[in-house]
Amino acid sequence: AGKTVLLPPCREVTPSKTPAAAPRNRSPAAGYPRRFPCPVCYPEGEPVIAEVSMSTILVTGANRGIGLEMCRQSKARGDAVIAVCRKPSSELEALDVEIVDSVDVRQPADLRKLRNALDGGKIDVLMNVAGVLSNESLGEIDADALERIHLQFDTNAIAPLLVTQALMDLI
Repeated sequence: AGKTVLLPPCREVTPSKTPAAAPRNRSPAAGYPRRFPCPVCYPEGEPVIAEVSMSTILVTGANRGIGLEMCRQSKARGDAVIAVCRKPSSELEALDVEIVDSVDVRQPADLRKLRNALDGGKIDVLMNVAGVLSNESLGEIDADALERIHLQFDTNAIAPLLVTQALMDLI
C-alpha cells in the first residue's frame, strides 16, 4: 500500500499508473505514458503526484554524520530503517529505528553477525555510508600515517564491497 506525496522540485517522475518498464526516452505520441515535469520549474505543467511504497533501508555508519541523517530522513518518510554501526549514539537511539550494533564493516565475522540479525529479511535500499577520514600530507607519511591510510582504504573502498556481497541476495 503506497502513500501519496508531492515530490520535490526539479525531479521528473512517472505517475504511479505508468508501468515501471516504460523506457524513459519514449514519447506519448508513440503510445508511451506521458511524463510530468516539475511544477515549480514548469508552472504550466501539472502537479507531480506519485504513489510510493514504504521501503526497508539499511544504513551502515548510522551512528553519526551522514549515516545518522540518512536514517533520520528515511524514518521521517515512513521507511523501515535498519541502522548498522559499531556503537549507537544517543541521537540514533532516539530515532526509534532497528539498530544492529557492534558491526565493524571491515570484519567478515561482523558481517556474518549482521546477516544473521537480518534473518533473511528483504532490503530495498542499501546505503554504504560507513567511512573514516585521515588527512595525511606528502612528506609527513610515517608508519602511523600509513596505518591510518590503510584503515581509510579498507573502510571506505573495500568494506562497501564486502557489505554488498554479504547482503546481495537480500537486496
